Amino acid sequence: MIRTLRRAAAVSLLPLLAAGGAIAQTAPAAHTPAVQTPQLSRPGPVIAGICIMDPDRVIATSAVGRSVNTRLQQLEQQVRAELQPQQTAIQTEATQLQQQQATLTPEVRQQRATALEQRFNALQQLGAQRSRELETTQNQQLQRIAEALRPVIDQVYGQRNCGLLVNRAAIVAANPAMDISDAVIQGLNARLPSLTFNRATVPAQGAAPAAQAPAAATPPRR
Repeated sequence: MIRTLRRAAAVSLLPLLAAGGAIAQTAPAAHTPAVQTPQLSRPGPVIAGICIMDPDRVIATSAVGRSVNTRLQQLEQQVRAELQPQQTAIQTEATQLQQQQATLTPEVRQQRATALEQRFNALQQLGAQRSRELETTQNQQLQRIAEALRPVIDQVYGQRNCGLLVNRAAIVAANPAMDISDAVIQGLNARLPSLTFNRATVPAQGAAPAAQAPAAATPPRR
């Protein structure tokens, strides 16, 4: 189930800024578009004991899924605000250096070019680090949602007398009465209406990992 939830496009991670490859990008995982549900004039009989669920829709329309998506977008905007000024400054310096080449001695040109390259490499490393942090943050929150979903699905599964639960993406059409997605969404909303978190701390590549305390969940509404 965790892999299915992570594949869902509901909780999106927007790509980081890119300036000629200077900043690493993190794109959402490849996701095969779901087959559109046909408009059935005769949906057919309800098959006892067989239930279906759409994990993507559960996350996309649940209160916690929407709250996580909003927070991830806020964190990504913070990263943009951090990286953009540095990117602009490097681009401005590169333009000035190109325009002034004819008036500079070879030694000065080399010094300025070396310093600019160092700044460029540092920004590239920082962009890659922030990309890993945002991706880790997303995965952590999807893990927390998945953990909250398990007991909800178990409860609805029992209440509906399901003997078999099928992922909606695996079938073309079914009687809507067999779909337990709405009931699962209601249960998830009651159990975990939102999550509170900040951008995850990820050790720089080559550094030893440090212990990290889990983020606190928002208490369920009573």
